[in-house]
Amino acid sequence: MKLWRDNQIPGTKSKAKGTALGGRGDNINVDIRKSEAGIEWMEEFLLNSPTPVLKIEKEGVITYSNEAGKPLIEEWGSIPGGKVPLNIHKIVRKAAFRRKSECLELKAGEKTYLATFVPSADGKYTVLHTSDINSSKKMERKLSLIDRYYEAFTRVAELSLICTDLQTLLDESFNLIISTLDAKYCKILKLLNDGNFLVEAGVGWKPEDTGKVIKREESSVAGYTVLSKKPINIEDLDKKGSIERMGLYGYSEITHGISVLVGSLEKPYGVLAVHSTRKEKFTKEDACFLKGIASMLSLAFERNKVESTLLDKVLFLETLVDTIPAPVFYKDREGIYRGCNDLFAKMILGIPKEKVAGCSIDEFLEKIPQELGNVYKRTDRQLLQRGGSLIYESRIMCSDGLLRQFLINKAAYRNLNGDMEGLVGVMLDITGQKRTEGSLLKSEERYRLAAEQTGQLIYEFDLRNGYGEWAGAVKELTGYTYNEMQNFSYYDWLEHIHPDERRRVQQEFKKCWNTGEKFNEEFRFRRKDGSYFSVENKGVYLKDEEGLVCKALG
Repeated sequence: MKLWRDNQIPGTKSKAKGTALGGRGDNINVDIRKSEAGIEWMEEFLLNSPTPVLKIEKEGVITYSNEAGKPLIEEWGSIPGGKVPLNIHKIVRKAAFRRKSECLELKAGEKTYLATFVPSADGKYTVLHTSDINSSKKMERKLSLIDRYYEAFTRVAELSLICTDLQTLLDESFNLIISTLDAKYCKILKLLNDGNFLVEAGVGWKPEDTGKVIKREESSVAGYTVLSKKPINIEDLDKKGSIERMGLYGYSEITHGISVLVGSLEKPYGVLAVHSTRKEKFTKEDACFLKGIASMLSLAFERNKVESTLLDKVLFLETLVDTIPAPVFYKDREGIYRGCNDLFAKMILGIPKEKVAGCSIDEFLEKIPQELGNVYKRTDRQLLQRGGSLIYESRIMCSDGLLRQFLINKAAYRNLNGDMEGLVGVMLDITGQKRTEGSLLKSEERYRLAAEQTGQLIYEFDLRNGYGEWAGAVKELTGYTYNEMQNFSYYDWLEHIHPDERRRVQQEFKKCWNTGEKFNEEFRFRRKDGSYFSVENKGVYLKDEEGLVCKALG
């Protein structure tokens, strides 16, 4: 561009000719030469200045520009001697009118300048001089981008903690990623067991692309990302590039992409990929940001997996507890019910189990008498203090109005730190068992009386340990007391058989043991005083579940 000005700088229009009178003329010429040298130095300085310097008339006409001002004039779409744009003209007039400098940021190509408009003393023109703030603007943009990274990362971290639905977390995260990176597409490729990839979720893609399975040989970039700790920057993608090779069609506008590993090399979950239609490539800072988001999503996936596993176990345990044919409950250390099975809620309290959790025993006074409730609270406190378990029987009025006998088994449990957390209880209805035991005792008593009255002696030997039980006319026949007779083992019994008959009786017993036949033998049995009485011994051998002889009853 030709550098020009509308007129000569004052003092350089013409040189003084002739010689002045006396020595004064010589001094004037010296001053003029010095002034010209200073002006030439100033022109040289302005000409070679690395930043634009312009002179703009009040009417908006450019009357001077150095070489560095050329890109600025071209940016304005003007020419030397032409006018500045309307917005620049307004600044010029404002500075001239107010006799005060005005500042404005100007762009010329890839550079950014801070322009200062300095008006002349008479306000007829304005000198525009600039300083290059390109590096500071880059730093400013970088800091702004870091703030955006931080805000997005913080939001994803917050969402990963509060979102119970994984899909909601992914959708929100994808939108934050593309807005932060000024991208258009984002997706998660989940690594399957067979090495292929599943388009699990994404934003910007066609709905039918979500759920597609991409063969591993068609997704080399994703496969390489899984094997690499570093983000993979994909450049110059086109219609026939890796996007179409993955079976994703209609995305020819995509120009760049970047992918990072989700998970670890040892346990990879998949790949987080972002694609852009911009000319600008993804930077190292973009890669670090995306890697941080991928790490956060990886933790969310792992937590979701653990929570799902725990939830499955909880559901299984709830089903198991509800299946147990006995009332089951559990309380915390404060005595508050934290849960129970259906049978406890319906059989004992007569309410839905959802209404039991969060209540104490004092809130069920209509269901559980206060006296009985105090007993429960006392035993619970003792159990929580010493730990372990406690078994006791109790008569309880059930919700159907029937009084039932229960065997209550309570056990204290601790948390992972070893601190006492609460207790769990199981209630076994032994009403029928108690009734049976009573009937059996009465039956045994009647049988014992009948045996005593008829002069019979009844025994039962456990052949696995040799111990026996005796009933009937024990003292009348043997002279031994009932308690003395209970100490008789099988071998003691054999010793009381007369020596002349002992071998025969023992052989007969052995034969019946092997054949399973009933035995019927007569022999003499020694009393406590040493005398003998004749016995007719009839009995059978009993077998256990494995078919082995275990008892003799006679």
